[in-house]
Amino acid sequence: MVTKGTTLGVCPARIGFDNFRRDGGTSQGDTTPVVVPNSGGWNGYTPYGLADYQHTGQFGIIAAQNSTGNQFYYPVDQNGSGAPTEIGTGWTSNLAPFGVAQFTGDGSYDIFTCRADTKNLMMYPGDAVGGFASPRTILGGCDRYTPFGVTDYNGDGNPDLILRDNTTGNLVIPGNGSESTPTAIGTVIAAGSATTQSLIPYGAVTWTPPGTTTRRIDIYTINTLGDLLDYTETPGAPLSSNPTTIKTTFATRYRPVGVADFNHDGYPDLEAIDTAVGDSLVIFLGSANGIATAPTTIPGSGGWTSNYRPFGVTDFQKNGHTGIITAQNDTQNLYYYPVDLSISNNPILIGGGWSTNFTPFGITDIDGDGNSDIVTCRANNGRLMEYPGNGASGFFAARTILIGCTNYTPFGLTDYNGDGNPDLIVRDNTTGNLIIDAGTGGGWWINNNTTTITTGW
Repeated sequence: MVTKGTTLGVCPARIGFDNFRRDGGTSQGDTTPVVVPNSGGWNGYTPYGLADYQHTGQFGIIAAQNSTGNQFYYPVDQNGSGAPTEIGTGWTSNLAPFGVAQFTGDGSYDIFTCRADTKNLMMYPGDAVGGFASPRTILGGCDRYTPFGVTDYNGDGNPDLILRDNTTGNLVIPGNGSESTPTAIGTVIAAGSATTQSLIPYGAVTWTPPGTTTRRIDIYTINTLGDLLDYTETPGAPLSSNPTTIKTTFATRYRPVGVADFNHDGYPDLEAIDTAVGDSLVIFLGSANGIATAPTTIPGSGGWTSNYRPFGVTDFQKNGHTGIITAQNDTQNLYYYPVDLSISNNPILIGGGWSTNFTPFGITDIDGDGNSDIVTCRANNGRLMEYPGNGASGFFAARTILIGCTNYTPFGLTDYNGDGNPDLIVRDNTTGNLIIDAGTGGGWWINNNTTTITTGW
């Protein structure tokens, strides 16, 4: 049975940095760049990083020419660029730059790259004679990571490769940077810090799988790669740190709407907007095998452009059917669309004045009166507001839950602690912690009855 589940609706090309002028840097950085003379025409090249590759005391750029796949070293300083030296071939777009440094300690510069075909993180050791020795596999699944730089982070004299784990949002160091090539992720640098807020909310649901008596919680999110993920938790076990990937590159085509059991089979389903097919509504149906990777399109449901701002899904009419509550941005009207697996083109007007100042935080029956209530963060005053449903296609007067809601990102409204009351799941954007604010049946208050679920979100 699915219960009380609601929802909410690489950086640009870079090369690197070094002290090119050999002046030790300035006490205050200049905001105006120095143009390197005669250095145009870098379109069509993929920079891998900076290195004193020729050991002359002058740093240059290691870059692949995309049209040929040849790797070149360009000596360069503020006075201009020297003639390039070819140092390798076969450096196609299959090899993503991850860093350049003297990793093995032999004085040569080594290149780290993520192979798109095998998803292996590889190190190409410099051979000190203008090329590279045979590559070594560092670890698998490198598409999970984003490179953030190479430096001696821990002060042991060895360069460390700093990565972001796109699944957890943590900054990590693989291994110890020593000549013994790392084979697994080692140190976590910044779990739970403000720099790790990479997960995008989709929704949460508490349910009991058919044929079982075990309560389960699923929190659906989207990572920085656009992949749709499912973090699960069962009683006595913490929230999973290794989520299930439901669909890769989901966000390149779909926009989240909500989580509910639309076909009434006991499994949660995910509703989304398909931007590639006329902005139609689609449902990724759940089953005993998990969420389907191919969605079902709701007939006649096109036109859900960015002019519509879904607040979530709910049985607003209390007739056993789940629909969408959404604001229409140009009119600021709030509507309820009965949906299930077919949609009504006769929406019910349930409110006015719902401008983009109102950020969706979820829909559920907060106060236990059987009516759907909307939770929203007002951007103009930072107040988290509850709009209690009145059971008659409208709402009672709003009440303030807390002040300072712009510091939080909503991840769902569901009965997380199993006491029968819906709980608010949010990320604290200052710490990166995922927390629940426990409901009491009459409301909740941030920092009054909160529990940290996990960090690094």
